[in-house]
Amino acid sequence: MKRALVFIGLASTLSLQAQQGGSQSYAFLNLESSARVAATGGSLLSIQDDDPNTAFINPSLLDTNMHGALALNYINYFAGINYLYAGYVHSFKDITASANLMYLNYGKFTRTDDLGNVTGEFTANDMVLSVGASKRIDSAFSLGANVKIINSVLESYTSFGAAVDLSGTYRNLGKNFSASILMRNVGMQFSTYTDDNRQPLPFGIDLGFSKRAAKAPFILHVLLKDLQRWDLTYTDPNAEPELDFNGDTVAVKAPGFLNKFMRHVNLGLEFSPSQAFFIDFGFNYRRRQELKLDNRPGLVGFSIGTGIKIKRFRFSYGRSSYHRAGGSNHITITTNILKSKPKKNT
Repeated sequence: MKRALVFIGLASTLSLQAQQGGSQSYAFLNLESSARVAATGGSLLSIQDDDPNTAFINPSLLDTNMHGALALNYINYFAGINYLYAGYVHSFKDITASANLMYLNYGKFTRTDDLGNVTGEFTANDMVLSVGASKRIDSAFSLGANVKIINSVLESYTSFGAAVDLSGTYRNLGKNFSASILMRNVGMQFSTYTDDNRQPLPFGIDLGFSKRAAKAPFILHVLLKDLQRWDLTYTDPNAEPELDFNGDTVAVKAPGFLNKFMRHVNLGLEFSPSQAFFIDFGFNYRRRQELKLDNRPGLVGFSIGTGIKIKRFRFSYGRSSYHRAGGSNHITITTNILKSKPKKNT
């Protein structure tokens, strides 16, 4: 009972510290870091297995079964943007720790003066280095934290900041169920791109659930994202009013309760008939509503991926559909560089 109160208390603390921000810096911190995460629609917050990529999202998922795990990721994004993510996990006596690095390269841009004359080229990149640790309280509860050092370079403008993630995870092995709560990106800019232009970080509170079917090779993932703010709908201030046949303005219907609720929901489904093969599916309702074309929505908001394990290596691919113009492609390789594993914490 005392352990349950600790978990509930953590959740309450996160809710009390929630803030509703305006414009934000370092939005890249919310990018999907691995093929499996992308393929499940970003819903992979609470699954506890041997995948080291989950620790970058939720540090309380770090466990001794990840000891020696190395993850390498390459993501082909949009318009020549590429990013890399690498992570390593090591277990010590009482804690399991990780080191992670994400680097984004936005490519080359043409530099012009005020009159539009070309004066050369410039580049832009973002980077975050994080160190995380997790401690298991007992067989059901674990707590974790990530510390992030952030650097951003946009032409001649640079910014430096830091943030922390705090999380807790509950698991019930008998019922194949796990749940996690996460408070992400609590921090600030230490130096800003320009003077007197300090912006908040992309702070958020997330709640995730994972449930493995008792007699079938399926795992359902549900993520409730950005709980610090109820209304996530966006109204374009520059949108032209819609007119009817008489030339009168058509009243815009305000989003209802279900629409607002679903914008917090990401869904993922994993089909894993064996430890050597899996297929993932995902759906992000908010992404679909914000990026689809009304007359041709296509598969915007949906994602898919697969993976195989060959000896000590696991190869994964994931694709997320953002727009009719294309999506992101994620390639992940994970392996264990150590032969022995420490005894599991109980």
